[in-house]
Amino acid sequence: MGAAVEAEAAFAFVARRQGAPSMPPSRWEHLLSLEMGWMTPGQAKTYVQRALEAGVLVEEGGELRMRRDPRSVEVPRGFRPDPGAVMERPEAPADPFLGWVDRVAEARGQDRAAVLEEVARRQDRLHGLLDAQAAVLRLAHEAGLDVAEAARAAEQGLRRRG
Repeated sequence: MGAAVEAEAAFAFVARRQGAPSMPPSRWEHLLSLEMGWMTPGQAKTYVQRALEAGVLVEEGGELRMRRDPRSVEVPRGFRPDPGAVMERPEAPADPFLGWVDRVAEARGQDRAAVLEEVARRQDRLHGLLDAQAAVLRLAHEAGLDVAEAARAAEQGLRRRG
């Protein structure tokens, strides 16, 4: 298990346990250290900062939330994170469309081909009036993924073109 995947599991476990996918950094630190006993408070502070830098956590309104939906992250039985793990930011996919296809596939437990087939079916139902990007964002939304930022970016792109 890679360090970023391990961190996702740690934060997903804590978020599901608390019933809160978003918390202030100090709360994440407290839960990882004092409540879970996985690390010292100093290690937890560093761990949270590394997760933020690696993109596992994202800042939103003064709080940190998981980039992925905590419900979609598998947490192995008996899991315990390595407080010294070095996390690297995953490389962004070269094609944003395929990035969303992969995120939908992961959230739905499908492969890329199944998601692409569903995108094509939705486009066919609307006789080509729905572009592929909109279709995949709709699928992402239905899978519980946060698409607000991508939708705003797409809307701005349309305004610049039109």
